[in-house]
Amino acid sequence: MKRIDARDLESRAHSLDMAIHELDRRGSHMTPEDIERSAELKRLRLAAKDQLDGLRRH
Repeated sequence: MKRIDARDLESRAHSLDMAIHELDRRGSHMTPEDIERSAELKRLRLAAKDQLDGLRRH
């Protein structure tokens, strides 16, 4: 099993932030698929940040 590095998680969270920002810029013009994708990206970002927080506590 590959060990997760804090820098990898930080990079992943940042990439997800950028993708979320790009989708959210569409505002009221977002399609239902865009809204669903944004929600999924936000869940993934939260999971990455939770993992990062867990690494920092140890």
